[in-house]
Amino acid sequence: MQKSFRILALTDFSEAAWNAACYAAQLSKKLQPATIVLYHVNPQIPATLYVPETVTQQLHTEIMEEANTRLLDWQQHLQPLLPSGTTSEILLEPYNLADTINITCEKYDIDLVVMGVTGKTEFEKILIGSNAIRLLEVSKYPLVIVPRQTEHAAPAKVLLTTDLSDAAKKAASPALTNILTRLQSELLVANVSENNEFAPDTLTEVNAVKEVLAAFNPEFHFLEAQNIGNTIHNFAVDSGAGLIITLRKRRNFFQALFHKSVSRHLVWHAHVPVMIIPE
Repeated sequence: MQKSFRILALTDFSEAAWNAACYAAQLSKKLQPATIVLYHVNPQIPATLYVPETVTQQLHTEIMEEANTRLLDWQQHLQPLLPSGTTSEILLEPYNLADTINITCEKYDIDLVVMGVTGKTEFEKILIGSNAIRLLEVSKYPLVIVPRQTEHAAPAKVLLTTDLSDAAKKAASPALTNILTRLQSELLVANVSENNEFAPDTLTEVNAVKEVLAAFNPEFHFLEAQNIGNTIHNFAVDSGAGLIITLRKRRNFFQALFHKSVSRHLVWHAHVPVMIIPE
């Protein structure tokens, strides 16, 4: 029997989080069998000189009880949206999300983390954007950032972006192979560069990537970009891709783009979710 594909849907009870949970429900249609885990964290409230530990513990207990009730309510409302073959669970922990995300994913056998973002105000963009960057930096598990404008539909096409730097090695990622195998979506591979000039080893890298991804019949595209985020987004929209996938290496292609606000463009303005897969 095939293992259930487990999706951890981060939940802070916001509209953005609900949007991400609904997207996860639709995405799970192509990841069968699947389980969506609605996940909320409430870090322990520290005692202070003026607030004794007994008081903070009682307050934290009440907050956790309320959060558990809300998780159950969300689970109930999500149930009608789940396709056949997808189940749901709830999980509530007293931790800091970024500090323990990898421990939680390992403990509960998570395959994919889904996070919603909003950004209606500049303050929200700065605050939530910093949380996304923090998770991007520490997560050892694939992470999907779901923009608020996202259409709730499983992707018929996915766009894998690369700069062809060690591309074949990155494309051989077990996590990527697992996700592409489950999705069975048409695969577009876009090499993004700032000019149309091919490096001497470009053809070698392209052929190596084709060999690694042969089972998915990839269609290759070469994009020249001054504004990389805008180019990726426009190509995804024009080609009908419902999901952008990039492979992240520390201080490499996508992380560098993230800090240059490329992903900010994708998150705040795009209609297409972005999946970051760490190597």
